[in-house]
Amino acid sequence: MAVKVLSKGGYGAGSYYPWIYIQFAILLSLLAKWLSKLSNVKIGGVILTFCIVAELVCNLLHVSEEFWRLACFRYLFLIYLGILWCKNGLRMNSTRLCLALLSAVSMAIFSYSGIDWYPFFIENAWKSYRWITYFWVAFALPILLWWVYNVFSTRLKHFVELLGKYSYEIFLCQMVVFCLPRKVFLSHLGETAGSLTFIALTISLSIVPVLIYKRIHLK
Repeated sequence: MAVKVLSKGGYGAGSYYPWIYIQFAILLSLLAKWLSKLSNVKIGGVILTFCIVAELVCNLLHVSEEFWRLACFRYLFLIYLGILWCKNGLRMNSTRLCLALLSAVSMAIFSYSGIDWYPFFIENAWKSYRWITYFWVAFALPILLWWVYNVFSTRLKHFVELLGKYSYEIFLCQMVVFCLPRKVFLSHLGETAGSLTFIALTISLSIVPVLIYKRIHLK
């Protein structure tokens, strides 16, 4: 039983993230010195080539969904875009805008077209988590969130800042909360009402306990 749980990265949405973090901690520490000698463009080229080849090989070998779920390299290109953040800051230009729009269109096609992209892209539950979709996440989405944040009232801004400050604790709480057996407790509400209630409960139970604990602990 324990081996089965470990092979799947644990129970609940996001439970596999610690495994991804551990892999990145090892991989990046080994490659950091070598990558530091390359330009941003060369680093991007190396990482992008590796991601494309890795997904192609995994697809041809028909690796299990559990393996793909726990493989850190499916997020490797996103990490590279994060490195660009750290080096250059969050900036938007015509090239990044075009890449972000390409990502948005790609996510829509992957999600709704029903096209089989074998052997170039693996078809599974993570259709939107591919290197070509990460430009939207890295370039456009943060700017959109920044704009929305500036529209908020002062009180709402403070709440959002608390969510960011305690995001790791909320994430840990989420891994437990998302394991709640929805079908057992909410099946009598029907599919739509049960899903909406589950979303409301999981969000509340992931955030409120952390905020209460921090409020008491920091007094």
